[in-house]
Amino acid sequence: MKERFQKIYEISVRADNILNKYENRSEYPSRVTIMMDVENADKQFNLRLDELLEADDYEFTHDVFGIVSNIDRTTGKVGNLFVPRFAGKKGE
Repeated sequence: MKERFQKIYEISVRADNILNKYENRSEYPSRVTIMMDVENADKQFNLRLDELLEADDYEFTHDVFGIVSNIDRTTGKVGNLFVPRFAGKKGE
């Protein structure tokens, strides 16, 4: 569990670094929000965190910001039929 949390933290740092390239940073979620959103999505989808961390920026941002954009923070569930590309495969 601690290892998964460390990977989620690394994902949030990478996402935060990507967001810092934009001028109007205040419109985007904080690193803590990203971390909580990805942690909830991991519970729902059993994310393949190693692959997500190693993904190119296009694939990485699709999943991370797709999660952030489609999560219901009252339930912790990702909705709107969004499924991350790095969702766990059946049987994992």
